[in-house]
Amino acid sequence: MVKKWIGIIVLTLALFGLWAPATFAHGGDSLAYSDISVKDGVIKYNLQIDMYDLRAGATPDDPNRGDTTSEAMKEFVGNSHAKVEAYLLSQIKLYADNLLLEGKLTQLKYLDRDNQPFAEVILEYPAGNIPQHFVLDYNLVFDMDVYHVNYVTLTLGDLKQNAVLVNELRELQVGQMNFQHAVQNFSLLGFKSILLSYASILFLLGLLIGIKSLKQIFVVIGSFAFAHSLSLILASLQILTLPVKFVESAIALSILYIALNNLFNKHKELNLWLIGCFSLFHGFGFAEIISGMNHKGGYFAPSLIAFNLGIEVGLVLIVLILYPIIHYIRKIKQAIPAILMILALLGFISFIARAYL
Repeated sequence: MVKKWIGIIVLTLALFGLWAPATFAHGGDSLAYSDISVKDGVIKYNLQIDMYDLRAGATPDDPNRGDTTSEAMKEFVGNSHAKVEAYLLSQIKLYADNLLLEGKLTQLKYLDRDNQPFAEVILEYPAGNIPQHFVLDYNLVFDMDVYHVNYVTLTLGDLKQNAVLVNELRELQVGQMNFQHAVQNFSLLGFKSILLSYASILFLLGLLIGIKSLKQIFVVIGSFAFAHSLSLILASLQILTLPVKFVESAIALSILYIALNNLFNKHKELNLWLIGCFSLFHGFGFAEIISGMNHKGGYFAPSLIAFNLGIEVGLVLIVLILYPIIHYIRKIKQAIPAILMILALLGFISFIARAYL
C-alpha cells in the first residue's frame, strides 16, 4: 500500500514537472533593463533581458533552451539573430511624434548580470529629428510570465523619464507634440514620400507623355491628386484598407497600363476613369507610410492633411520638372516610344516581382 502511494506521488510530481509553466524553468525573477537614447538622429534601444526569457520567446521550439552553459548561450547568440530580431520587433513598438518607427537588431550578446545569464541586445531606429512626443509599447515576456518587470531609463533630448513597466502597465508615454511641429513633420514626410516613390514618378511620367495640351495637365494630374488623396484618407482612417501585396501589384500594373496605352492608342484620349482607379492604389501606397500612426500624440487630422499637402507639393514639383523635359524629348525621333517601352518593361517586371515573388 505504501509503495502504491509513493508511486502515485512520484507520478504526480513528474507530471507537475512536465506541466509547470516556463517561468519556473529558470528559477529566478523575470527582469529586463531598457536604456533608450538618441544619437545622430537614431534612437538606440539597449535592452538587457533574462536569457531564458529571450530564448523562450524567440526560439520556443528549442528543446535545449533551459541549458544555461556558456556553450549553449554562445550557440544561441551566434545562430539566432534573425529569430531574435523578429521576436523583439514584433513585441516592442516605438512611436516618435505619432509615427511608428522601423528598427533593426544591431547587436546580440551574452553576459552575466547578478550571477544570472542575460542577453544584451541593441535595436536601432532611424528617427531623423529628436521627437517631441514618444511612446514605448512593450509586450515582451508577459504572455509567459505575468510578473515580468522592465526597468526603463529614457533620455531623448529634453525628454527624460525613468519608469517601471509591468503586466498592468506596458506603455511609456512622454512629451507632447505641438501643432506647428506636427504640421512641419508630416508635410515634409509627405513631400519626401512622393519624391522617393519611383513607382509614382514613373506613373506620372507615363501620364505626362500622354498629355497633349496644358489643359489636359490640370485635368489628368488633378484626377490623380484627387483619387490618391481620397484613398489615402480612407486608408488612414481605417475605413477601407487593402492587402499590401495587392496594392503594390496594382501600382506596378498602373505603370504597365499607361505605357502600353500611350504606345498603342496614340490618337485616343486618356481614360480618366482608369487613371482615377489606378491613382487610388497609389494613395493606398502612400497610406502604408503612416499606417502605424499613433493618435496619442494628438493632432491626427492636421497631421494627415499636412502629409497629403506635402505629397501634392511634391507632385507639382515633379510635373514642373518632367513636363519641360518631355516637351524637349518629343523633338528626338523615336525617343518617346523608347521611353514607353522601358516604362512597360519596368512595370511588367515590377508586377511579376510584387504579385508572384
